[in-house]
Amino acid sequence: MLGSSNWEGQGGPALLPRRGAGPLARDRRAARIVDLVGAAFGVTRAEMLSRRRCVNQVQARQLAMYLVVLFDRDRTTVSHACARIEDQREDKSRFEHEVGAIEAAVVREADRAKR
Repeated sequence: MLGSSNWEGQGGPALLPRRGAGPLARDRRAARIVDLVGAAFGVTRAEMLSRRRCVNQVQARQLAMYLVVLFDRDRTTVSHACARIEDQREDKSRFEHEVGAIEAAVVREADRAKR
C-alpha cells in the first residue's frame, strides 16, 4: 500500500482544498492527513470524502478519521472507525506497520510546521 501510487499526479498532496470546500478547507493539517492516507491506500481525495463503501476506501477513510476527526460524520461513525482501526492494529501486522508509517509522517510534518 505505502508508496504504491503516484498520488501527487492525481491532484493529491500538491493541491490544497478550495476555500469553502468543506472540513478540509478549514484545516490544512487534516487535509494533509487525508493526502497521506490516500497516498498510502491509492485512494483519491474525492474517494476518501465520498460515502462509497468499497473496502479500500472504507479502510482509508476509517484510518483518516482515526488520525483526525473530520469528514462531517457523526460521533458514532467516528467511534466505529476508531474501534475498527484499533482492532486491526495487531503487533507486527502489515497494517500496523503501515499505520505507524503514516503516523510518523504526520508527526514529521507537524514538527516541520512548528519551525
